[in-house]
Amino acid sequence: MSDLTTGTIPFLTLLVRGEISPGQIDDFIDAWHDAVDDDQCSLAAFLGMTDDEYAVITMTPRALPAIAASRRNGRTLHEVLTSWLETARRTGELADPGTVLALETWMTKRHAADGTN
Repeated sequence: MSDLTTGTIPFLTLLVRGEISPGQIDDFIDAWHDAVDDDQCSLAAFLGMTDDEYAVITMTPRALPAIAASRRNGRTLHEVLTSWLETARRTGELADPGTVLALETWMTKRHAADGTN
């Protein structure tokens, strides 16, 4: 386990700062699982993510750079994901149509529900 995963700075904060790569999320997830704490926070909170950000990465971890960009640039998650999905479709980064459909459906529902994300 790395010193980063045992510290107090959440994964997403470190990712936004450019101090770690998206692939290191597994180390943080392992650290969360290894923690023995009766008052343990949710995995989303441990990673420093909102519930919406966490929902997106459960559909595709490939969206991590887009989530970090959303935070870094002060743009809404919906705005950044819309652009990212368009690019991913065009470049073939998301070849699985099921993942694309799941993300688009989730985004439509979330955007309609609160108009912000």
